[in-house]
Amino acid sequence: MCVIIYTKIVAVAFVSFAAFLVACGDQGSGAADVPVSVSTAAGVATPTTPPPAASATTLPVSTATAISSGAPSSTAEPTSPAALPTATPLATDPSETAAMSGVTITFTADSAARYRINEQLARLSLPTEAVGETGDITGAVVISADGVVERDSSVITIGLASLRSDEGRRDGYVRDRTLRTSEFPDATVALSELRGLPWPLPSTGEVSVILVTDTTIRGVTSPLEWEAVITFDGDEVSGVAQASFPFATFNLSRPRLAFILSVEDNIRLELDFVATITAEE
Repeated sequence: MCVIIYTKIVAVAFVSFAAFLVACGDQGSGAADVPVSVSTAAGVATPTTPPPAASATTLPVSTATAISSGAPSSTAEPTSPAALPTATPLATDPSETAAMSGVTITFTADSAARYRINEQLARLSLPTEAVGETGDITGAVVISADGVVERDSSVITIGLASLRSDEGRRDGYVRDRTLRTSEFPDATVALSELRGLPWPLPSTGEVSVILVTDTTIRGVTSPLEWEAVITFDGDEVSGVAQASFPFATFNLSRPRLAFILSVEDNIRLELDFVATITAEE
């Protein structure tokens, strides 16, 4: 009887000691609890085979959440690179486009035309410059909405009969013999192009241009280019245009007078103009 009681006491003590060892191993290694069965027949506790570990499920990288000590992972979900912004083309201002129209440049009474010729007078030892001038200028230059000169409407007329210099005898000879103003009272300058003119016209500043023209003097028409510097100031424009040519270009004869020894075969023309700019309706 005593032996049986002793055996049971030993078995209980062994089971308690085994449970203690399992608990200590669980805390030290973090392993899962291993169930223990006790054989009452032999009085010895035998461990049972632990159940297989649950297979881990692989999660996609973009949605996986690591678990450590029960706290969610701080790893952020990857995102696609941001798309580059698309450039926006500059828009044309409709009001500015609509505002573009043709213009008419009209010469005012403040304009003047003149000729310059170098001559040698009998009473002087050095050559001098003869200058004749007239303020009898009318006409306009018409530019279409696309910046092209309208040739049929762009004509400048210069009255030659009113040309005056500092010598009356010269003036009479030029009117009656050189220009024959009683038959051909006017010279005309018909523009076909304003080469170098910006379009639309600037509101201020200076511009150098070439006036491409067909110029008519004493009934003879010849192509002639005038070099000009034009100054813009709001709706007003001013400038000086210059051209030169020999007498034969327009079948002109050089003056022959007693007080004039010689005349250079080069006529220089100047157009000193003041004009207003108006937009076509």
